[in-house]
Amino acid sequence: MENLPLKKLLLIFFLFIFLIHGAALASLRIVDVDFEGLVKADELSLRKKIASTEGSAYSTTLVNRDIKELYQTGLFQDVYVKASEIAGGMKLTFHVQEKGIAVHSGFFALVYASGASWNFLVLYTLS
Repeated sequence: MENLPLKKLLLIFFLFIFLIHGAALASLRIVDVDFEGLVKADELSLRKKIASTEGSAYSTTLVNRDIKELYQTGLFQDVYVKASEIAGGMKLTFHVQEKGIAVHSGFFALVYASGASWNFLVLYTLS
């Protein structure tokens, strides 16, 4: 029972730190928004779909909503955001992987024997 005031003080301290940190993040503005991995998709039309724009307040809730919006376009098989604190605010980089776009180069092949000869069949190529 004698540690109860100490526990209350620690709890209040950590809540205070959490609130200060949250308030600092909430006051940050987005200063740069980039897209990485675009091949066919139009960047301008994607910028119109997201709420996190340059000059707006940084919000993890909005960033998560933006990720869902980009998925809902049906263009991407992977979307994630890297948020970096830079001079003047936050930089957001939307990393996307478009559907149907190969990310590795090379080819897959099948080699098989037929009678006395060897045959080489390319199944598909990746670019």
